[in-house]
Amino acid sequence: MPHLYRKLRFRPLPAGAVPKSLRGVAGFQWTDGRGREQWAPAHADGKRIVIEDSKWTVQYSDASGKRRETGSGTSDEKTAREVAASIEMRVARERRGIDDPTEDRYAKFAREPIEEHLRGYIDWLADEGDSGEHVGRTRRMIDRALAAAKISTAGDLDSARLAKAIRGFRTTRGGESGRAGGKPKPISNATYNAHVRAVKAFSRWLYTRKRAREDALRDMSFADAAVGRTLYRREVTAADLAKIIAQAEKTDGDSLDDVNGKGKKRFTAPGRAWAYRIAAGTGFRAGEIASLTRESFDLGAKPPTITVGAGYSKRRRRDVQPISRELADTLRPWLATMPHKGRLFRGASRWGAAIKADAKAAGVPVVNPQGTLDFHALRHTYASRIAAITDAKTGQSLTRHASAQLYLSVYAKERDESRAKAVEALSAV
Repeated sequence: MPHLYRKLRFRPLPAGAVPKSLRGVAGFQWTDGRGREQWAPAHADGKRIVIEDSKWTVQYSDASGKRRETGSGTSDEKTAREVAASIEMRVARERRGIDDPTEDRYAKFAREPIEEHLRGYIDWLADEGDSGEHVGRTRRMIDRALAAAKISTAGDLDSARLAKAIRGFRTTRGGESGRAGGKPKPISNATYNAHVRAVKAFSRWLYTRKRAREDALRDMSFADAAVGRTLYRREVTAADLAKIIAQAEKTDGDSLDDVNGKGKKRFTAPGRAWAYRIAAGTGFRAGEIASLTRESFDLGAKPPTITVGAGYSKRRRRDVQPISRELADTLRPWLATMPHKGRLFRGASRWGAAIKADAKAAGVPVVNPQGTLDFHALRHTYASRIAAITDAKTGQSLTRHASAQLYLSVYAKERDESRAKAVEALSAV
């Protein structure tokens, strides 16, 4: 008989959560991004909360006796039981050998090599307008995960096998120095999540395109990206950023040194000072800035904006980012000198090495007790500045993060002056 239950999800503590028991159950209370009070039971480790799914899950045994589960798609128990009954009837027909065209089609797809389905998914991503870089990176992550889990057909997809395989990945990338080589280490939770996100999206596509009866990886969960981090980026002060930009402008046409595990290389990164300014004033990632053309800028709008196309935005949607009038005034004369067609920048893959070289030449430490300075640290800088002057919901919107928890706990840095100002504002009792 099918079994109905609601899945329990374990989530990191939300920003600002405080312990609070409710009806004798230990838990945490916090205010969400919409200003509403929320409460959830505490996990046994006291470091996470337990969230119960609103919709029912159906657990059943298929015709071969293998234990499976699928979402009912409803939060109504009566409707969920009807779904479970239809599943039970379908399994009974399969066991008796009664033909069902729909099930025959699903069975056919389940036997097909996973590579055939993956080609269809990758073609679909490209047709949707995703950048070639994103499509290629997604393909590599899925290929690596499927090979490690020894999954050869669509019917072999299994969340436990894939999670174990991905957890077994190792990297020789050095900690905060970023140097290759050395003893292999387990991948970080952030890298694990990237692979999980890729295979879950593929599984979801199989389900929505009716190539699979159910989303086989629906229950595959993410790890807490804040745990086990080896690279901590810091906020770049205004004074240090000014020195770095001045150094970049002074040596714009010169070759720079990039030292990695394979030896020293020389490269150029023209126009990088403008990329630094845009990154610090928008929170854009390197790939997003690399996609910009003159048409991306509307400096006469109120407020002025810079737009990233959906194919280049990490969240796969067109992002119209407001910028300050001061940044718009700075960009206007430079933009007037740029070509009307084509992208404004090249060599974005080298910006991470370039900003370190510029920082070193300008006397700014690349690594200090607050963390590492690389190109992505400019996004952290933008988030920290936004967090200091506005509320969490607005900050999350401007930084375009999926959750306020990621924005506040990873990107926005604490400022000693903000803490001191908050304490001084308290009245004495």
